[in-house]
Amino acid sequence: MGIRISNLVKIYGSTLIVDQISFDVADGEFVTLLGPSGCGKTTTLRCIAGLERADGGSIEIDGTVVSDGSLGIHVGTHERNLGMVFQSYAIWPHMTVARNVAFPLQVRGATPSAAIDEAVRWALDVVGLGALSHRHPSELSGGQQQRVALARAIVGKPKVLLFDEPLSNLDARLRDRTRSEISRIQKELAIPAVYVTHDQAEALSMSDRVIVMNGGVTVEEGAPRNLYQRPRKRFTAEFIGAANFIGMTWDGQLWKTADGASVAIPGHSAAGAGDTRQAVLRSEVLHVEPADAPLSAGFAALRGTVLGHQYMGPYTEYSIDVAGTAIMAHSAAEFPVGSPVHVTFRPQDIHLLPPDA
Repeated sequence: MGIRISNLVKIYGSTLIVDQISFDVADGEFVTLLGPSGCGKTTTLRCIAGLERADGGSIEIDGTVVSDGSLGIHVGTHERNLGMVFQSYAIWPHMTVARNVAFPLQVRGATPSAAIDEAVRWALDVVGLGALSHRHPSELSGGQQQRVALARAIVGKPKVLLFDEPLSNLDARLRDRTRSEISRIQKELAIPAVYVTHDQAEALSMSDRVIVMNGGVTVEEGAPRNLYQRPRKRFTAEFIGAANFIGMTWDGQLWKTADGASVAIPGHSAAGAGDTRQAVLRSEVLHVEPADAPLSAGFAALRGTVLGHQYMGPYTEYSIDVAGTAIMAHSAAEFPVGSPVHVTFRPQDIHLLPPDA
């Protein structure tokens, strides 16, 4: 039955941290709360976990109300049947891997020793650490320690999995491997999961659905591909990926930039001549070409002047003035500062934000 959050409110002192947040997480679904520091995502997660007492709204887990201020309900964390993985691992350094994983079951006190041993073996096998059960945390890598924390979170076969920026302490290569493991395990167990991060790569690669937050409210939510390629809010486009924004005006037939360049944008028209919108162009879909090069079939072009560049290895990142706006584009070719260029792209790769974005 998953998780249901309805009109969640959390206030610290006189500061409203979470403002009427509502969302559901279906059984087996992986939902990420994505946003900048201070946007309320971790506070929302802590309210779900019972580590914070909500000031309004309700929370249901597997059909049971665990928090509702209007009814005086606040079920303790230990009674919510959830598993949580923290940013800091939070594993005991003096305990072996097996004892760390067994700890939640031992605290409950009602599980026989043989059943605990079996559950620990199962959880460690799931995360691929069965052979390391007798080691101590100091003998493990950061990625292995995080997998111990994950095994501990799933050992009691919880109704919900919660992740509070669990990969932020790992190096880039370990993050890539560990996020794949988390995704695999969550799908294998079909447990609803809520994952908190400010890292867009984690959100896009792991999630069934992403909820973009800012200032304690939901800005936009949807499938990762939709949010990246067709955002409805400027904040979403800016926060997820490298976005360029160019003002466009409808002349009755085509969209035009401030310098008069025309672009046919499939599926986008306006109510009347003179209507203006912001267009989103991702840096990776843009190509920088010499100004006198013939335009490839099926491509649109905007005139520009190179303002600066940075060598990035596989490509050079160019800052280019297009119709009075500096945009970023990638190219393997070399263009000196001041060079006139064409920035080309496929018309289907440009996206117009709605008027209320």
